Amino acid sequence: MKLSRIIAGTVAIAAATTLAACGSDAKKPDAAPKPAAASPSATTGGSGGGGKFVVKYEEPANPALKPIEQLLKTNQVYEKGAKEMSDLVKLDQDVPVIAKECGEENAFWDPQKKEVQMCYEMALKLQTVFDADADKQTPTEQNVVGGMTAILFHEFGHGFASLFDLPITGKEDDAVDQFSAVILTMGEEPRHKMVQDVAKVWGLFAKDEKELSAAAFAGEHSLNAQRSYNFLCWMYGSAPEKFQDVVASGSLPESRAERCPSEYQKMAGSWVKLLQPHLKG
Repeated sequence: MKLSRIIAGTVAIAAATTLAACGSDAKKPDAAPKPAAASPSATTGGSGGGGKFVVKYEEPANPALKPIEQLLKTNQVYEKGAKEMSDLVKLDQDVPVIAKECGEENAFWDPQKKEVQMCYEMALKLQTVFDADADKQTPTEQNVVGGMTAILFHEFGHGFASLFDLPITGKEDDAVDQFSAVILTMGEEPRHKMVQDVAKVWGLFAKDEKELSAAAFAGEHSLNAQRSYNFLCWMYGSAPEKFQDVVASGSLPESRAERCPSEYQKMAGSWVKLLQPHLKG
């Protein structure tokens, strides 16, 4: 079953759940309903749009980045994400996804060139912080793959906002963090572990921050610690019965967890409505 149909089936569920969760006395919401498969008529748009996301690797000049390039290629991190999004939405033209040396730890959507740029330095940064994590329970390579996949979907979210002129309110970076979480928690095989990986990324980055500057508070992104809690909330909200340990362990405060199921359904429904005219059948 195509992910586009699973996503489209969330619209009615999200609308009903949001209305039920708006009361201020909703202390212990029920488990979030699972996205349901939609009938073919529930999706708008057909098979039009012959474009796709096309992955390209640029050779890094820094030899320290060569192993990172190989890690990304071996695991097909960008190829898998590009195919998934190409199968999801209608694109009028091919959109490059370029893995490259950027000179900084980052990832970008370039609205002028209409391309995603994924920096090798960002993946190396993830590898470094995961290697140094004393609480690490899974192999670093797996953590890097999960974290970079989530970051890739974040950039796809920026791309969709730009290409489709989507009406985004609030910080766009918060909205596309939500898009990344929704994509990773939907479908026939939800990738909750990748959501955990990216939550861990922002949590580890936050630990390294000795003092927050005015620029950090004024930035377009939420603070690293906030992003970490957001991803944990959305993961929990997507399947509360499965992730009770996230709350029980104290990783996600109960005061936030109470509303995470309705928060998740509301943001999932919002992204579905925004993208529905652009989904493939």
